[in-house]
Amino acid sequence: MRGTGILFFTLLLTGSAWGDGTVRIRETPQVSQPPPFSSGGRTVIVPRTRITIDGNTRKARRRLARAVRISGPARILGGDRLRIEGREIRLYGIDAAEPGQICRAEGVKYPCGAMATARLVELTLGREIRCEGRDRARDGELLAVCFADKADLGARLMAAGWAMALRRETTRYAAAEDRARKNKKGLWRGTFVRPWIWRIKHGGGG
Repeated sequence: MRGTGILFFTLLLTGSAWGDGTVRIRETPQVSQPPPFSSGGRTVIVPRTRITIDGNTRKARRRLARAVRISGPARILGGDRLRIEGREIRLYGIDAAEPGQICRAEGVKYPCGAMATARLVELTLGREIRCEGRDRARDGELLAVCFADKADLGARLMAAGWAMALRRETTRYAAAEDRARKNKKGLWRGTFVRPWIWRIKHGGGG
């Protein structure tokens, strides 16, 4: 039902252990600078709530992640990040241009990171988003495949050329990246710094 968010995993509510792993909800304060994707244009302190996956083995961590199901309206945090019911999710298998990232096409600089974020806003606006856990990042953060209706958000971002396929995680989006590169879509129409390199240079997370 539109306008309501549902968390389909009871262990998340308590942070309980399951077998050889644990799923926890971790909340930390974070400085939020909302423009141009939030109202008011003010810098505020908001809680950052993340689902983290702990486990003794990679197999255990993946099993825990795959048990997570979340649905509801989404707030977009970046080209590959969103928040549903206050819980932050990173899209599995892709790495989008960062919100503050600048790229170059035909000798002109342009805000590729803002454009990647705007594309995800467009894909999710007014829609019920459904996310299915797949794995965890190095810091334990949940990685998920998310859908707007039946459309895979990661696939749509890849088709538009605003993200790169993380082939070390999955080959799910490899063909879409190859097509975007061939057709010079999004980032591929010019030159750009790989998002993970940009974060290292600018002090962002991995």
